[in-house]
Amino acid sequence: MFFKDNSAMFQLVLDNDKIYIDRYGQPSLQYALQESLVLHCILDEINKLAYEVDDIDADNRLIQFDDPDAIEQARSSLPARKA
Repeated sequence: MFFKDNSAMFQLVLDNDKIYIDRYGQPSLQYALQESLVLHCILDEINKLAYEVDDIDADNRLIQFDDPDAIEQARSSLPARKA
């Protein structure tokens, strides 16, 4: 994701055993806040895949976490809080 002020960008990486974000550039405050909002939305979708799909057995879900608090830990590291 590139930002309109060209201060920074991030890349979402889905690996076999982890999901992580790489950020490039020197983010402006405006970028950091917008990035945080987008990452909250991504975490919401990951949470749905990992925990909220009722018709799929937990062992067969696309995303599984060793630590059940992983999403909330990631969320707490973001500068803006979820709206």
